[in-house]
Amino acid sequence: MGLEGKVAIVTGAGGGLGGAMALALASAGAKVAAVDVSLQGVNGLMQRAGSAQANIIPFIANLGERGDCEKLVGEVIAACGDLTMLVNNAGVGQQMIDPEYSTAQAKPFWETDIYGWEKIINVNMRAPVILTQKAVKHFITKGRGRVVNVTTSFDTMIAPKVWAYGQAKAGFEAVSASLAAQLANTPVTLNILVPGGPANTGLLPANTDLPRDKIIQPPVMGPPVVWLASDDADGFNNRRIVARLWDSTIPGKEAALKASAPCAWPGYGVQAAQPK
Repeated sequence: MGLEGKVAIVTGAGGGLGGAMALALASAGAKVAAVDVSLQGVNGLMQRAGSAQANIIPFIANLGERGDCEKLVGEVIAACGDLTMLVNNAGVGQQMIDPEYSTAQAKPFWETDIYGWEKIINVNMRAPVILTQKAVKHFITKGRGRVVNVTTSFDTMIAPKVWAYGQAKAGFEAVSASLAAQLANTPVTLNILVPGGPANTGLLPANTDLPRDKIIQPPVMGPPVVWLASDDADGFNNRRIVARLWDSTIPGKEAALKASAPCAWPGYGVQAAQPK
């Protein structure tokens, strides 16, 4: 699916999911602003890019810092000439406050660092909200644009061992649904894309008890993000796509509908009573 003329920001592009999406978009012809907190991460992506390397422009930004978030979209537009897609993927995992969280030695919340918790919230929820606001202003002016947010599975959001990461992603899921609803009558769409289970990325510590060869591998994110960037995805809004359910043997719109549901599970739970 050709994406020539498209310009995408992918945050956390030096990591597993972000790197897979950046490579998929660049290989399909899009110009990709590959954003990572470290030069090492971006250099690793460039080394893996092969012939797609020419479509990747590296950016270094610490999305835990509000100032970096405020500047990033403008810097990308200035360097690339345009912006048509924002992929909010960058994340900080539970290991920020508990390196043993993925083992039997996980700490209870009352023994963890509250300042690490704050950084998890800032990177996983505050940063994408700032970036989305900046990007959508540009998209509205241009008359088109796509936002793709990477949250997580519902059971991860409420899992005891990942309580800080889970609550940050739960908040991000909720705000995604709210913003997508506000964008419903605009030329801009906002959708969620998740792997659909634990993924083999750096968010899992080296000593994880999970078998890395049996969990989801990052390249599953490639086909759906490429389709979301394409003209075929016009009007597709407020959905959460589970990448592991994507069927590349059928047309993209059909695959997207089969692999997705509304953002934030609107049918869950008892609905609040509203005044008549």
